[in-house]
Amino acid sequence: MNAIRFYLGRYGRPLLYLAWFIALAGLLPGGAYEAFLRPEFGILLGAAVVVLLGFLAVDMGRPPTPPKPIFGETIRVLILALPLAYLSVGRGVALDSGAFETRWTGPAGATAAGAPQAAPAAPETTAREADLVGLCWNSDAYEGQTVAVEGMLRHEPDVAARYGGNGWLLYRFVISCCAADAQPAAVMLTGEMATNWTDDAWVRATGRFTLRPDQPRPVPILELGALDPMQKPRNPYLY
Repeated sequence: MNAIRFYLGRYGRPLLYLAWFIALAGLLPGGAYEAFLRPEFGILLGAAVVVLLGFLAVDMGRPPTPPKPIFGETIRVLILALPLAYLSVGRGVALDSGAFETRWTGPAGATAAGAPQAAPAAPETTAREADLVGLCWNSDAYEGQTVAVEGMLRHEPDVAARYGGNGWLLYRFVISCCAADAQPAAVMLTGEMATNWTDDAWVRATGRFTLRPDQPRPVPILELGALDPMQKPRNPYLY
Protein backbone atom coordinates (compact mmCIF):
# COMPACT_ATOMS: atom_id res chain seq x y z
CA MET A 1 0.00 0.00 0.00
CA ASN A 2 2.85 2.35 0.84
CA ALA A 3 4.38 1.66 -2.57
CA ILE A 4 1.10 2.55 -4.30
CA ARG A 5 0.88 5.75 -2.28
CA PHE A 6 4.45 6.62 -3.19
CA TYR A 7 4.13 6.03 -6.93
CA LEU A 8 0.73 7.71 -7.12
CA GLY A 9 2.02 10.74 -5.26
CA ARG A 10 5.28 10.83 -7.24
CA TYR A 11 4.03 10.12 -10.75
CA GLY A 12 0.27 10.73 -10.64
CA ARG A 13 0.43 14.43 -11.44
CA PRO A 14 3.24 14.17 -14.03
CA LEU A 15 1.29 11.47 -15.86
CA LEU A 16 -1.81 13.64 -15.72
CA TYR A 17 0.11 16.63 -17.13
CA LEU A 18 1.52 14.39 -19.85
CA ALA A 19 -1.93 13.08 -20.78
CA TRP A 20 -3.33 16.62 -21.01
CA PHE A 21 -0.30 17.75 -23.01
CA ILE A 22 -0.77 14.94 -25.54
CA ALA A 23 -4.54 15.54 -25.75
CA LEU A 24 -4.29 19.30 -26.33
CA ALA A 25 -1.31 19.05 -28.66
CA GLY A 26 -3.27 16.51 -30.70
CA LEU A 27 -6.11 19.00 -31.17
CA LEU A 28 -3.94 21.70 -32.73
CA PRO A 29 -2.77 20.15 -36.05
CA GLY A 30 -5.28 20.79 -38.81
CA GLY A 31 -7.55 22.76 -36.47
CA ALA A 32 -9.11 19.64 -34.95
CA TYR A 33 -10.12 21.70 -31.91
CA GLU A 34 -12.61 23.56 -34.12
CA ALA A 35 -14.96 20.61 -33.60
CA PHE A 36 -15.45 22.02 -30.08
CA LEU A 37 -14.29 25.65 -30.11
CA ARG A 38 -14.08 28.78 -32.22
CA PRO A 39 -10.90 29.06 -34.34
CA GLU A 40 -9.66 31.97 -32.20
CA PHE A 41 -9.12 29.59 -29.27
CA GLY A 42 -6.16 28.01 -31.06
CA ILE A 43 -3.81 30.60 -29.52
CA LEU A 44 -5.04 29.77 -26.02
CA LEU A 45 -4.68 26.05 -26.65
CA GLY A 46 -1.13 26.59 -27.87
CA ALA A 47 -0.35 28.54 -24.70
CA ALA A 48 -1.93 25.78 -22.59
CA VAL A 49 0.32 23.19 -24.25
CA VAL A 50 3.41 25.25 -23.35
CA VAL A 51 2.21 25.74 -19.76
CA LEU A 52 1.51 22.03 -19.33
CA LEU A 53 4.96 21.21 -20.62
CA GLY A 54 6.39 23.58 -18.01
CA PHE A 55 4.31 21.99 -15.24
CA LEU A 56 5.50 18.56 -16.34
CA ALA A 57 9.16 19.60 -16.29
CA VAL A 58 8.85 21.26 -12.88
CA ASP A 59 6.97 18.34 -11.34
CA MET A 60 9.44 15.77 -12.62
CA GLY A 61 12.32 17.81 -11.23
CA ARG A 62 10.96 18.27 -7.73
CA PRO A 63 12.32 16.09 -4.89
CA PRO A 64 10.17 13.21 -3.60
CA THR A 65 7.56 14.21 -1.03
CA PRO A 66 5.98 12.16 1.77
CA PRO A 67 3.23 9.83 0.48
CA LYS A 68 -0.22 11.42 0.35
CA PRO A 69 -3.51 9.76 1.33
CA ILE A 70 -4.23 7.37 -1.52
CA PHE A 71 -7.98 7.98 -1.64
CA GLY A 72 -7.75 11.76 -1.90
CA GLU A 73 -4.96 11.67 -4.48
CA THR A 74 -6.79 9.07 -6.58
CA ILE A 75 -10.01 11.10 -6.60
CA ARG A 76 -8.10 14.25 -7.54
CA VAL A 77 -6.40 12.56 -10.49
CA LEU A 78 -9.63 10.94 -11.70
CA ILE A 79 -11.54 14.23 -11.60
CA LEU A 80 -8.86 16.04 -13.59
CA ALA A 81 -8.67 13.15 -16.07
CA LEU A 82 -12.44 12.97 -16.63
CA PRO A 83 -12.50 15.54 -19.49
CA LEU A 84 -9.91 13.43 -21.31
CA ALA A 85 -12.40 10.57 -21.42
CA TYR A 86 -14.89 12.90 -23.10
CA LEU A 87 -12.29 13.96 -25.66
CA SER A 88 -11.63 10.35 -26.58
CA VAL A 89 -15.29 9.61 -27.34
CA GLY A 90 -16.30 13.09 -28.54
CA ARG A 91 -13.81 13.56 -31.36
CA GLY A 92 -15.47 13.21 -34.73
CA VAL A 93 -18.97 13.51 -33.26
CA ALA A 94 -20.88 16.56 -34.51
CA LEU A 95 -24.19 18.07 -33.48
CA ASP A 96 -27.06 16.80 -35.62
CA SER A 97 -30.86 16.78 -35.80
CA GLY A 98 -31.08 15.39 -32.27
CA ALA A 99 -29.48 18.57 -30.94
CA PHE A 100 -31.49 20.64 -33.42
CA GLU A 101 -34.73 19.37 -31.90
CA THR A 102 -33.79 20.62 -28.43
CA ARG A 103 -32.06 23.87 -29.42
CA TRP A 104 -34.07 25.35 -32.29
CA THR A 105 -36.29 28.21 -31.17
CA GLY A 106 -37.85 29.05 -34.53
CA PRO A 107 -36.81 30.95 -37.65
CA ALA A 108 -34.42 33.85 -37.27
CA GLY A 109 -34.85 37.06 -39.22
CA ALA A 110 -32.84 40.18 -39.88
CA THR A 111 -32.70 42.64 -37.03
CA ALA A 112 -34.59 45.83 -37.62
CA ALA A 113 -31.97 48.16 -36.18
CA GLY A 114 -28.62 48.60 -37.84
CA ALA A 115 -29.18 45.97 -40.54
CA PRO A 116 -26.71 46.43 -43.41
CA GLN A 117 -27.97 47.75 -46.69
CA ALA A 118 -28.83 45.11 -49.23
CA ALA A 119 -26.05 44.34 -51.67
CA PRO A 120 -26.69 44.78 -55.38
CA ALA A 121 -28.68 41.88 -56.72
CA ALA A 122 -26.66 39.24 -58.54
CA PRO A 123 -27.67 38.34 -62.08
CA GLU A 124 -30.43 35.78 -62.14
CA THR A 125 -28.14 33.27 -63.85
CA THR A 126 -25.50 33.59 -61.13
CA ALA A 127 -25.89 32.07 -57.68
CA ARG A 128 -24.31 34.17 -54.97
CA GLU A 129 -22.32 32.15 -52.44
CA ALA A 130 -23.81 32.49 -48.97
CA ASP A 131 -23.88 30.77 -45.61
CA LEU A 132 -26.71 30.27 -43.16
CA VAL A 133 -25.35 32.87 -40.74
CA GLY A 134 -25.71 35.52 -43.42
CA LEU A 135 -29.11 34.32 -44.57
CA CYS A 136 -30.54 34.19 -41.05
CA TRP A 137 -28.97 37.23 -39.38
CA ASN A 138 -28.24 39.47 -42.34
CA SER A 139 -31.27 38.53 -44.41
CA ASP A 140 -31.81 41.95 -46.01
CA ALA A 141 -28.49 41.69 -47.83
CA TYR A 142 -29.67 38.57 -49.70
CA GLU A 143 -33.41 39.05 -50.13
CA GLY A 144 -34.58 38.47 -53.69
CA GLN A 145 -31.24 37.07 -54.83
CA THR A 146 -30.31 33.64 -56.12
CA VAL A 147 -27.95 32.08 -53.59
CA ALA A 148 -26.04 28.83 -53.10
CA VAL A 149 -25.71 27.58 -49.53
CA GLU A 150 -24.55 24.39 -47.80
CA GLY A 151 -26.06 22.68 -44.80
CA MET A 152 -27.95 19.69 -43.40
CA LEU A 153 -31.55 18.72 -43.98
CA ARG A 154 -34.16 18.42 -41.26
CA HIS A 155 -37.83 17.53 -41.74
CA GLU A 156 -40.16 19.40 -39.38
CA PRO A 157 -43.88 18.50 -39.71
CA ASP A 158 -44.75 21.48 -37.47
CA VAL A 159 -43.19 23.83 -40.00
CA ALA A 160 -45.28 22.33 -42.79
CA ALA A 161 -48.42 22.63 -40.66
CA ARG A 162 -47.80 26.30 -39.91
CA TYR A 163 -46.30 27.59 -43.14
CA GLY A 164 -47.28 24.98 -45.70
CA GLY A 165 -44.76 23.54 -48.11
CA ASN A 166 -42.79 20.35 -47.71
CA GLY A 167 -41.63 20.91 -44.12
CA TRP A 168 -37.92 20.64 -44.92
CA LEU A 169 -35.35 22.93 -43.34
CA LEU A 170 -31.73 23.56 -44.26
CA TYR A 171 -29.69 24.13 -41.11
CA ARG A 172 -26.26 24.35 -39.62
CA PHE A 173 -25.01 24.96 -36.09
CA VAL A 174 -23.39 28.29 -35.22
CA ILE A 175 -20.81 28.36 -32.42
CA SER A 176 -20.50 31.50 -30.30
CA CYS A 177 -17.87 30.13 -27.91
CA CYS A 178 -17.95 26.32 -27.91
CA ALA A 179 -20.15 23.48 -29.11
CA ALA A 180 -22.07 23.54 -25.83
CA ASP A 181 -23.62 26.91 -26.73
CA ALA A 182 -24.08 26.22 -30.46
CA GLN A 183 -27.43 27.27 -31.90
CA PRO A 184 -28.91 26.19 -35.25
CA ALA A 185 -29.38 28.66 -38.08
CA ALA A 186 -32.05 27.40 -40.48
CA VAL A 187 -34.00 28.43 -43.56
CA MET A 188 -37.21 26.87 -44.83
CA LEU A 189 -37.05 25.10 -48.19
CA THR A 190 -39.89 25.33 -50.69
CA GLY A 191 -40.33 23.66 -54.05
CA GLU A 192 -40.15 20.13 -55.33
CA MET A 193 -37.94 17.69 -53.45
CA ALA A 194 -37.27 14.00 -53.95
CA THR A 195 -38.79 11.66 -51.37
CA ASN A 196 -35.55 9.87 -50.53
CA TRP A 197 -33.87 12.69 -48.61
CA THR A 198 -33.13 11.96 -44.95
CA ASP A 199 -32.45 14.06 -41.86
CA ASP A 200 -28.84 15.22 -41.48
CA ALA A 201 -28.00 14.68 -45.16
CA TRP A 202 -25.44 17.26 -46.29
CA VAL A 203 -26.59 19.17 -49.37
CA ARG A 204 -25.80 22.21 -51.47
CA ALA A 205 -29.00 24.13 -52.14
CA THR A 206 -29.43 26.75 -54.84
CA GLY A 207 -32.47 28.95 -55.16
CA ARG A 208 -34.08 32.33 -54.67
CA PHE A 209 -33.92 33.68 -51.14
CA THR A 210 -36.97 35.50 -49.79
CA LEU A 211 -38.48 36.60 -46.48
CA ARG A 212 -42.06 35.74 -45.57
CA PRO A 213 -43.69 38.25 -43.18
CA ASP A 214 -44.52 36.65 -39.86
CA GLN A 215 -44.60 37.45 -36.15
CA PRO A 216 -42.41 38.07 -34.23
CA ARG A 217 -39.93 38.00 -37.13
CA PRO A 218 -39.93 37.18 -40.83
CA VAL A 219 -39.27 33.64 -41.99
CA PRO A 220 -36.22 33.07 -44.24
CA ILE A 221 -37.17 30.91 -47.22
CA LEU A 222 -35.16 29.37 -50.04
CA GLU A 223 -37.20 28.67 -53.17
CA LEU A 224 -35.30 25.67 -54.48
CA GLY A 225 -33.87 25.58 -57.94
CA ALA A 226 -31.43 22.74 -57.29
CA LEU A 227 -30.55 20.46 -54.39
CA ASP A 228 -27.40 18.35 -54.64
CA PRO A 229 -25.79 15.94 -52.15
CA MET A 230 -22.32 16.76 -50.87
CA GLN A 231 -19.67 15.36 -48.57
CA LYS A 232 -19.72 16.44 -44.94
CA PRO A 233 -17.23 19.32 -44.60
CA ARG A 234 -14.18 18.95 -42.39
CA ASN A 235 -15.65 21.53 -40.05
CA PRO A 236 -19.45 21.30 -39.92
CA TYR A 237 -19.93 24.45 -37.83
CA LEU A 238 -20.26 28.15 -38.61
CA TYR A 239 -19.08 31.05 -36.46
